[in-house]
Amino acid sequence: MHPMQHLRWFPCLVQAKSDAHVVCVEPALDHPNVTLLTNAFVSRLETSPSGREVTAAHIERDGQKEVHTADLFVSSCGAINSAALLLRSANNRHPRGLANGSDLVGRHYMGHNNSVLFAISRTPNPTVFQKTLGVNDFYFASKEWDYPMGTSPSSENLTAICSPPALRSLCRV
Repeated sequence: MHPMQHLRWFPCLVQAKSDAHVVCVEPALDHPNVTLLTNAFVSRLETSPSGREVTAAHIERDGQKEVHTADLFVSSCGAINSAALLLRSANNRHPRGLANGSDLVGRHYMGHNNSVLFAISRTPNPTVFQKTLGVNDFYFASKEWDYPMGTSPSSENLTAICSPPALRSLCRV
């Protein structure tokens, strides 16, 4: 096994990976006024009477309901769940949800195409640190396809093909 193989899938034991844990979470937790709650579901955010700032988070954790107050909150729920949290936080000042005066929060989310096409080879691929490749072509159609194309990403040893022209191109290689 390659000496750095353990860095591929698991947290690095010597903190050598520049991932979100190493460069964001750990340094933030060094501050005495930062708290990270795990296994917590934030059911809604509460705002001040003016509706201009978040003053509390309503949380369900370990079967118990809690309310946490702070001067600053960070929503890091991911694309879908951050939008869902803002929508669940509707109140008199924000009847369509927080930050949703346009009524567009969560409406134009672009999901990832999770279909995969891959080849199985009799020849082993000894590559240890694979590189991710992604090609986006959302603007142009082709003679054979009336719609904008899509993506052609690869993941580790699997290659995903999500658009017919990309498939034709790769087959010619």
